[in-house]
Amino acid sequence: MSSMLKKTKRAVRKVMNALRIYEPIYRVYAGVKQGKRQKAAVAAFEELLQEIRAAAASCDPARKRMVLTGILDTPKKPKLFPLFEQISAELPEVDFIYLDEQKKPQGERKPFFHYIPRAIRAAGYDSFTEFELTHEMTDALEADPFLEQCAEYLFQRQGKSMTQSYARFMVWSYDRLYRTVIDCYKPEAIIIWCKFPMLHQVCNHVCLQKGVTPLFIEFGSLPGTYALDPEGQMGESPTARNYEHFRTLPVTDEEIAQAEKVIEFLRASALNRNAANASTVELDELKTKLDPSKPIVMLAGQSDFDSGILPYDETAKANHSPMFADSAEAALHLAEVAEKMGFNFIFKPHPAMVAAMRKRKWPENLHLVTNTDINKIIDLSDLVVSIVSQTGYMSTIRGKATLTLGYNQLRGKGATYEAYTLEAIPGAITAALQDGQTEEMKQHFIRHAAQMLRYNLYDDLGDRPLRFGQKAAGAAEFLRGYIKQ
Repeated sequence: MSSMLKKTKRAVRKVMNALRIYEPIYRVYAGVKQGKRQKAAVAAFEELLQEIRAAAASCDPARKRMVLTGILDTPKKPKLFPLFEQISAELPEVDFIYLDEQKKPQGERKPFFHYIPRAIRAAGYDSFTEFELTHEMTDALEADPFLEQCAEYLFQRQGKSMTQSYARFMVWSYDRLYRTVIDCYKPEAIIIWCKFPMLHQVCNHVCLQKGVTPLFIEFGSLPGTYALDPEGQMGESPTARNYEHFRTLPVTDEEIAQAEKVIEFLRASALNRNAANASTVELDELKTKLDPSKPIVMLAGQSDFDSGILPYDETAKANHSPMFADSAEAALHLAEVAEKMGFNFIFKPHPAMVAAMRKRKWPENLHLVTNTDINKIIDLSDLVVSIVSQTGYMSTIRGKATLTLGYNQLRGKGATYEAYTLEAIPGAITAALQDGQTEEMKQHFIRHAAQMLRYNLYDDLGDRPLRFGQKAAGAAEFLRGYIKQ
């Protein structure tokens, strides 16, 4: 589809939405297309399973295999495949299988590359489309309460455009997909890009049921890196859960010195994986609304659906957010605190949450910013608050006092202020505004960065003058530990 046609379709849809006629018209259209769409979705999925079986049958049974799955080939990850090519060269006994949630490319494809069909991807499903489930599908879902829970949550997460029957079809498809992958390829491990999307949790669930090790890869806490974790990510990672032990891991004077250089480079370059065409107009307007006699506190929201917080249950409370069910709840509470304590309050939601946050009604003392460079907002603020957002690393890098209200890799490292009960928040804010980022916090952060670069983070191969993070050989050594001899 040409770019001009895409723009025209978006413009027409925008007008129809404004007139509130898009959804009812599209619902009728979806109903007419329902049978054809279901048939096409099932056919595409069965074609993928047949492709996997055929490719696996051609494998050398004497060789080991690992699977990398998730949204892999995107502009934000231009060097992910080159990194795994380097890792593969360090592990010549292993075949890497790629299962990408992206559009299948045109032309000849590399061996062991599979692409999940659009109709069963969370970003590609058919809106307002009911799905007639077979007895096989319903029996499999009803036999596993976790799958039923995943389907219900996926339905709620996607909003009114996804039907409940379609959500159940997608969860069933992912369950069957990864069972087929494991049965056919017999991998040593499946490396999942971001554990927390609900369909990825289905993959993790299948791995655990079938005795295959799930590992997790994501953007690293320091920009310019990837993180490879066992057990879980962010608050579930060993770095966060075993924070006292992690603080004791040895680093050399040379590694400390290198960490200082990395922090200075990141501060000066403002490297940011979510960089966008930010608006200076919004920032200028914001400055006119702030009271110059009061300190400025900014809350950086996270992608609520991809951070382990939702669904907000006891696991989420224990591992991620002990107080708040989502970014909006934290923002509303801090707006109340700001009213009582007398500080300017800015809320910067995660880019993935902007559309939802713009629709909400906010208190007058909450300044919502959605299209301003995060580094400029950090520099404007006296204190940056986060629940689990990696913005806490960015603000600490930029020398700002940082307060964490939830658990990520910064937990217990002595580099930030921490408050894990509602009663503790005002006192932590007072201390942070009074003392700022202390010299002790700065030194703790330098050591933490050195430890992360040595033990947890890997160079993402991005184009930058300073290289940091472990090389592919280090990632290969990490993965080698999960290969059965």
